[in-house]
Amino acid sequence: METKAIPGFRKTAETFTAGAKTLPQRYLISPEIFAREQERIFSNQWLCVGHQSQIPKPGDYLMQEVAG
Repeated sequence: METKAIPGFRKTAETFTAGAKTLPQRYLISPEIFAREQERIFSNQWLCVGHQSQIPKPGDYLMQEVAG
């Protein structure tokens, strides 16, 4: 079996790309945008919140809060 080496952490200065852009600040701080993301991402698909080993017996269950 072939194994691949995991690349080491690279600092931002080493990976900087001229002309690259980031999202406008409003996407990072807007409560309205965050609420839309929560609705569109977290409420419409399954999310892994635990492992079967955390549920010891049939009939037991696990509760987790996801994204508030």
